Amino acid sequence: MNRLKLNKMARVLCRGTLLILTVAFVAIAGGKQPATTQSSDQLQARWQAISIGQKAVPRGLQVFWTFGKDEITVTDNEGNEISRNKYSVDLTTKPPTFTRKVAGEKDDIGWIRFKENELQILLTTNRGKPPKSWDDGMLLVFRPAPSSTQPTCDR
Repeated sequence: MNRLKLNKMARVLCRGTLLILTVAFVAIAGGKQPATTQSSDQLQARWQAISIGQKAVPRGLQVFWTFGKDEITVTDNEGNEISRNKYSVDLTTKPPTFTRKVAGEKDDIGWIRFKENELQILLTTNRGKPPKSWDDGMLLVFRPAPSSTQPTCDR
């Protein structure tokens, strides 16, 4: 698959309602929502998307979300920026509420949790409302990005 097609696929995966970077590793018994005690500092790292909806990220496509203090930068495996958006986490709610701001669209609102070595984000895209349950929205699953995937280009 050529680079242009990979970049186009990555962009589609990251835009508002077309964003389908959701992860399917929900393990909730009886529909109970898990609580978390971890701080949002744990979120500030570079994460590699490993599944989209109920499907693994397509072979040859690597998408990374890098969380800064209040901004997410989405890049491909070569370090090319796909998108950059503001985000916030409210740790006073159970589960913690994650809000991503996308210019010109309603906020993407969801929940976050850390499960073993995975970051899981459940989002409702372009609705401006949080999910009603862990089955409502798109689940994104990430693992810490391996150091061998760090982009080599200067930014």
